[in-house]
Amino acid sequence: MTSLLEEFQQVGRDLYAAGLVSSHGGNMSVRQGEGLIITSHGSRLGHLADQELVEVGSGSEPRVEPSMDLALHQAIYAASTIWASCRSSPGARTWPRLWPMPCGSTG
Repeated sequence: MTSLLEEFQQVGRDLYAAGLVSSHGGNMSVRQGEGLIITSHGSRLGHLADQELVEVGSGSEPRVEPSMDLALHQAIYAASTIWASCRSSPGARTWPRLWPMPCGSTG
C-alpha cells in the first residue's frame, strides 16, 4: 500500500520531471478530515521529505510554515468536492497553473 508521503513524492517528482515546477516552486495539498495536508513553504516538490508535509486545521499549530498559497487551497476545498490540488510554478516566463485533481472515492 502506498503511503500519503509516497503519493506526494511521486506527484512532485512527476511535476518536476515534466518541467511544471521549478526547484522550489509550486505546492500540493490533499483533504484530510476537516482540514488538509499541504506542502510547506519553500519545499522542493521533486524531492519531498516527510517534514515538508504540513497538517492544517486539526486544531493545533502547524509544526512548520505551510505554503504561502494555503488560503487558495482552503478556498478551493470550501467551494468544491475535490480531494487534492496542486499549483505549478515552472518559472518566470510561464504563468502559474492550478489543477484541482479529483482523487480517491467519494462514495
